[in-house]
Amino acid sequence: TSTTPDMIPNPKTDLDVDMNMALVHKALKLLLDNRFMEAEEILQRHYESDMHFALGYGAMITFQAIMTYDGKEIEKGYQILAQGLQLTDSNRQKKTDYLRMRAPTYQEVVAELLYAETLLLNSLLTLAQSDSVIAMIKGAVKGRTSYTIYKDLHSKYIVNGDLEDEVDVMKKGRKKPSNDFLSGILLGY
Repeated sequence: TSTTPDMIPNPKTDLDVDMNMALVHKALKLLLDNRFMEAEEILQRHYESDMHFALGYGAMITFQAIMTYDGKEIEKGYQILAQGLQLTDSNRQKKTDYLRMRAPTYQEVVAELLYAETLLLNSLLTLAQSDSVIAMIKGAVKGRTSYTIYKDLHSKYIVNGDLEDEVDVMKKGRKKPSNDFLSGILLGY
């Protein structure tokens, strides 16, 4: 069955990240079940305003572009990933806050992870369509930057376990990080 637009909450008015994640999970499940139109309907609606939707939609279009090698799909993938990078970057911890040793908020930590994931997709798309050595180097540099972010997150939140100790970072008093967050870090590490 198709998802009707009124059944999809608006992340601008609904700040429940868990509900947005559930919708992104649903869309990705639909994608894996070859129900592309339904998945796109869910993801396309909010990708310009929510970083989770931007990553999900970016992943979907990136995989389509790589499979079809269609110039229009590749360009669409770059546009969606650029939007996702902009959204996630605007939610990451600012360098001045980092230098002041302020603990990041939960949203800033999640944005850092989503930035790394979006950058990795951008790297894959660049490598897939590269027609020159320079383009391949650009893709490799993006991939390396993404890996560096994953490595830092892994070191801080999995090896050292800081996520469980920092109350400022935790969402809604959660005692331990979500499985989505942990698996996201492990994806790139």
